[in-house]
Amino acid sequence: MGESFLYDVSYSDGEARLWFKGLNGAVRAEKLRFYNYLLVKREQVAGLELPVYDAEEVELKLFPRGSSTFFKLYFDSVEEYRRARSALERLGVETYASDIPVAHKVLAERRVTPMTVQGAPDSVEPLPLRVMRFSLSRLEGGKLHLSVHAEEGFSVQGPLEELVEALASEVRRFDPDLVASSLSYAELRRLAAQARRMGLKLGRGDGLLEGRIFVEYSLLARIGLAGLEERSRFTVLPPAQAARVSYGRMIDMRQSYVLLTRGYAVPRRMNLNVPVRTAWEIHLYDRGGLIIRPRPGLYRGVAVLDFESMFPNLIVKRNISYETVTRRGVRRSPRGLLPELIEEALSRRLCFKRLAKLSAGELARWAEERQSELKMILVSSYGYSGNNYNRLGNPLTFEWINRASRRVMLQVLGLVQRRGYRVVYGDTDSVFLTKPDAEPEDYERLALELSERTGLPMRLDAYYEWLFLLPERGGAAGVAKRYIGFAGGRVVAKGVEAVRSGVPEFIKRAQLELARAIVEAAQRGGDLEARAELELGRLASSLRRARAEELVAGATLRREEYAARTPVFVAAQQLRANGYSVTVGDYVEYVWVDSRNPNPYLRVQAWRLYDGRCLDMAKYEEMLARALAPLLESAKVASARIPGNA
Repeated sequence: MGESFLYDVSYSDGEARLWFKGLNGAVRAEKLRFYNYLLVKREQVAGLELPVYDAEEVELKLFPRGSSTFFKLYFDSVEEYRRARSALERLGVETYASDIPVAHKVLAERRVTPMTVQGAPDSVEPLPLRVMRFSLSRLEGGKLHLSVHAEEGFSVQGPLEELVEALASEVRRFDPDLVASSLSYAELRRLAAQARRMGLKLGRGDGLLEGRIFVEYSLLARIGLAGLEERSRFTVLPPAQAARVSYGRMIDMRQSYVLLTRGYAVPRRMNLNVPVRTAWEIHLYDRGGLIIRPRPGLYRGVAVLDFESMFPNLIVKRNISYETVTRRGVRRSPRGLLPELIEEALSRRLCFKRLAKLSAGELARWAEERQSELKMILVSSYGYSGNNYNRLGNPLTFEWINRASRRVMLQVLGLVQRRGYRVVYGDTDSVFLTKPDAEPEDYERLALELSERTGLPMRLDAYYEWLFLLPERGGAAGVAKRYIGFAGGRVVAKGVEAVRSGVPEFIKRAQLELARAIVEAAQRGGDLEARAELELGRLASSLRRARAEELVAGATLRREEYAARTPVFVAAQQLRANGYSVTVGDYVEYVWVDSRNPNPYLRVQAWRLYDGRCLDMAKYEEMLARALAPLLESAKVASARIPGNA
């Protein structure tokens, strides 16, 4: 079939089916004989009565060292495998390779990685997939509502059987490779089972969902197709399975697969490898990364020096792994398993991160999706290293990573302070520095020196001519990852209203305009409080004259059911009641019309239904004051007030 990639693996009694899609669009299923198995040590087999299809004696390695003789017990049906595993658990017999995905056992024999084209160079662009999405929801009054988006969208209301028939018909017509839905995996299987009872199919094969990639739309919207590919490649799982795995479990999946391919008996997940220590030892060693809380204020000339992927780099460069750490130190040889697991992912992440910064358009978006997903996986390699549900986990691994990062940061702090720099904020792997008369070139040289001293790559991430470090609401302490900076004509905002989705455009613009006005006054050496008062008066006046479209709020509908009647849920229900198609993953806009109304359905109005009624200006004044207050406190002009706001 030419160049193709594996995208699904299914298994039933005695048979595995590998689904491939060609770059030319053709789809094929490759069938092979396969019996699921588990391992039991030879000395524990005697006297066991199990419905075994076949058995063989094998010598396998144990992690971290040693080997043992096992019986590899094969079963010819899914049900017999489950019964045998349950029986062995009840008897207290230790089993190996008994809680890892069947897909791993199949692919370990074939050495095929999902979502990769064998022999072809890597591409930033996602592999070609036909994508469809749908949402199934229940309206007020119990009526069911189906929305489907493929080449064109449609929606329909009615009983479940009619909606299932409409969905199956569209799946058959469009023939998607990937289906993103509002349903959980369990709900989707129940829907597919209903379709099967009606003589219909949602998948391509014999299994309920076989032959297509089914994922939750909320996940796909968050990580993108490129991110899903990276997740699938790292876990060596088909994307539909990789989509249901938490980040910590992704590390477990990868290491289980690697052990399987290297001739190890893979132990079960629950891990009791917890060293016994005194409370004082735990106090000394079990600490997190070093954080220096921000010092709220308005600063001039602040540089951000950042370690690139600090924790993964520490793991790789210092050989920190489950089997290399002791209470006294870290062995530099032999090469540890954890560094091997993440080294390729680390290299890929840094490559895509640089590409995202150098590119534009779709290429930049795909590179960003890939580096973002790899970043989360790499961060989890650190966090999951000491987890008791990590089958290879060792708490000392986690502690040594933290200890190494703290030592590096303390080394950095000592050096920069000796050079006369002031640290105004530090967060685990980055420091915000300022020094009178220092130029960006000085910080670049400093980053290079720190890289050489620590052995870890560090760079000048940003240089702000002016920087607001913002306080927590109602307090004097600084808040991590919450600031507004001015760099080379650009405004960089983190964690504030100006960059949050769903905040009305007027509020976003007003926050940045006040920040800019204060900075301009500071540059001229003027009276900051007087300038702030003037700007606040202008903004308050502008708010009263603002057009309705400038005050539209919004949010993404993340699920069909909410515990409370949130504005986005109410607006979505309003739209559906008026015949509009709204699916999970859609961005729903609304305006505030009566925020204090006891009936949540009368507090907001969906923007597409807005009829020109008066807006709740008191609510918008409250939102404006909330966005502007931290800037006033940072600039030490908190006495300034927004006219009309208490």
